[in-house]
Amino acid sequence: MDNTDPFTDLLGVIDTLLGEGGCSWDKKQTHESLKPSILEESYEVIDAIGSNNKDYLCEELGDLLFLILLNCKISEKSGFFNHNDCLRNVKDKMVYRHPHVFLKSAALSDGEVLENWDLLKRKEKGYAGEADLIKNLPKALPALYKASKVSKRLVKNCPNDFNMGMLFEEFKNRWDSLKTSVFSGNSIDAENIGILFFILVTISAEYDINAEFALTNAIETYINKFGSYK
Repeated sequence: MDNTDPFTDLLGVIDTLLGEGGCSWDKKQTHESLKPSILEESYEVIDAIGSNNKDYLCEELGDLLFLILLNCKISEKSGFFNHNDCLRNVKDKMVYRHPHVFLKSAALSDGEVLENWDLLKRKEKGYAGEADLIKNLPKALPALYKASKVSKRLVKNCPNDFNMGMLFEEFKNRWDSLKTSVFSGNSIDAENIGILFFILVTISAEYDINAEFALTNAIETYINKFGSYK
């Protein structure tokens, strides 16, 4: 029976890769250079979840965990933080943001849990309100996913400006403008295209449709149809 700790073993592997006589590629990596790999592995985890293949998911979560720990080791070598600091930070954060569990306060519904999470996050980060939450969303988020998060908050906080009637009217006006530009041979306004996308994402979010996944499914449909086009 193997009594070794897999977590410690993996840290040892990373130490070997980054140490003298280790891998030249790994030793050249930085937080910046690893960004594409982290993004790719994150999407592979999402693919694995969609595949319902547990072995595939196990493999891809492991790959992502390796990259996370590699980043921790790179930081440790620079004298900043290590994996234990990350573990302590996230542990403290999860306890703080779940007072209904760890402080045994009143039970909350799923919706109340999310609202309480936002309130605690605003307090923790020193945000003044919802606007600060929106402005501080990660810039690297995929555009459709980010649009969905922003649109949900706009619909919630600005219902007079983001109701279905106004959204459809705005969409129609901008769609008509786009058609006029296309069929008259004029240049197309990129901002107009962007707002059309945003309106579609907002409508999707209101009906609990994930725009990112909806577009992914549409892409797969067209890929599968590719050979049938004449």
